[in-house]
This record gives sequence, structure tokens and C-alpha cells, in this order.
Amino acid sequence: MSSALPAPPGYYVNLLGSIAPTPASPGTFVSTNRATAATPAPVGYYCPIWAMTNALVADPGYYVPTAGAASQTPASLGHFVATSGASSESPATPGRYCPVTGMSNALPAPPGYYVPTPGASSPTAAPA
Repeated sequence: MSSALPAPPGYYVNLLGSIAPTPASPGTFVSTNRATAATPAPVGYYCPIWAMTNALVADPGYYVPTAGAASQTPASLGHFVATSGASSESPATPGRYCPVTGMSNALPAPPGYYVPTPGASSPTAAPA
């Protein structure tokens, strides 16, 4: 072979004389040719598989609190994430609740119920 081939996007070469490029591992990506290292996914983004060429933005209802994540985290019970690319979740405010994980919106208390505290996962029946 007369000349070396550049590593394609999703791969990098970090050692002189390497026979094959190394794929970006989950949590990292390589967006250019000729890379010598993979880039960790930034906060709010994730890379779930090998050889990614760009990071995926966290979906509404999910968040990514640290750089280099391979997965997004669903909002916990009583919490929600309203926007894409979030780094944290928010508690449901009084009067609202989140009954399942991964919610992008808190639900209002239905008629006959109330929610007195933040971060509730269910409403409380009003006294008769």
C-alpha cells in the first residue's frame, strides 16, 4: 500500500502504524475524518452505540446529567423534563403530579383532588 487511508467518521487512529481504525465507543463520537481520539458526548446528549458520528440530543421526558453518557435517563416519578437536551429533571409543582417515569409534562390535579407538595407522583382526594 502506497499511502495510509484516513479514519472515517465514527472511527479514530491513535497509534502510529495502526492496521485498523478504532470505533468510537458508546458515550463518544467522531464527526470528522482523520481523528486521533473520540469526543465524549456533552451533557444533555448521549451516544448509545459504537462508531457514532454525532451525539443524540436527550428527548423530552429524559435527561443526561454527565458528559460521555451512553444512555438518557427518564424523569423519575414526580418529576418531568419539558425540553430536549436537558441535564436535569424538575419536580412537579404543587397542584400538579407525574404518575409515571419519563414524563415531559406534569399533569394538573383532576377535579376533587389536590396536590399540596412539589414532586408528587399522585394526587390526593379532597376531603368530603
